Amino acid sequence: GRHVMLESPLFLLSALGVLAYILAREEEHPPLVLLLLAGFFAAAAGGVKLQGLIVLAAMVVDLLIRRRAALVASVLLGALI
Repeated sequence: GRHVMLESPLFLLSALGVLAYILAREEEHPPLVLLLLAGFFAAAAGGVKLQGLIVLAAMVVDLLIRRRAALVASVLLGALI
């Protein structure tokens, strides 16, 4: 039994990160705490399995495409916490 099922924590943390990001994305001036949480949960998902970092990359790309590069720092700061 050394095999551990990591999909459940990966999905939970990814879902929490995406939820926080979607809630922040809907706002004209997103609350900093939501962006920090989004980055934190996405980075935590990446800590569980490397594939979790796709969520963080998608958030950064979405912000850059929408020309909101100033908010990228908030997401990445949350990832560093």
